[in-house]
Amino acid sequence: MTRSSTPPWVITSRPADLITVDETWCAVTVPEDWIVLMEEALAGESGPAFHEPGLRNLTWIVPIPALEWPDAEAAGVSVVRPGDLLLVPHPDGTFVGPQRFRWLVPPSAPLTPEPRLREAIETITGPLDRAGVPGPIRVCCACDAPTRDAVLVDVYDSMSGTPRAWYACAACCERWQHGRRPRHLRAVPGTSREDRAEESGRDYPLIIPPRGIRPWRQAD
Repeated sequence: MTRSSTPPWVITSRPADLITVDETWCAVTVPEDWIVLMEEALAGESGPAFHEPGLRNLTWIVPIPALEWPDAEAAGVSVVRPGDLLLVPHPDGTFVGPQRFRWLVPPSAPLTPEPRLREAIETITGPLDRAGVPGPIRVCCACDAPTRDAVLVDVYDSMSGTPRAWYACAACCERWQHGRRPRHLRAVPGTSREDRAEESGRDYPLIIPPRGIRPWRQAD
């Protein structure tokens, strides 16, 4: 890919397209419920990234050195390699059922440096060379803390994609069961979800539950 050419992940002929990853770049996916933690960890330094609501993934386009990362799929981190197919949205976004399939950072932006993306992911998983061993990492729907000791608190079976599940960390679940407010531990320094929502005029995370389905953290 030359400096003047259009990147292959920038499509204009259709709302979404399956493209083949070539030898000049790759992609990294993480679970969609990591979105607030990833945004805070990258601190405005994110390159092209999109949300795929069907698979419930966040995907970053990154330089090829990410191919050398340790296998951490058990923790939720996957690398899309040269020769693999990747579904990407139009720059203006499209819909998968009722949900938007869209770029969170424009596809024309400079790529996130591979070491910077890995550093951000490791604030959630710990060192990648050990992250895949204990099992999947969930994000608590009450305090946003990443946890391997999660309790399933709600599920929505979507007809247009993967079922949506909400988890709470053991500490928040225990506090809620005893009539106390969930804790507000932040794994990455930053303001609370509620403060960010008030400042920006939108809810966080960007993945909004379907109408009629409310996360456990919002229960009356």
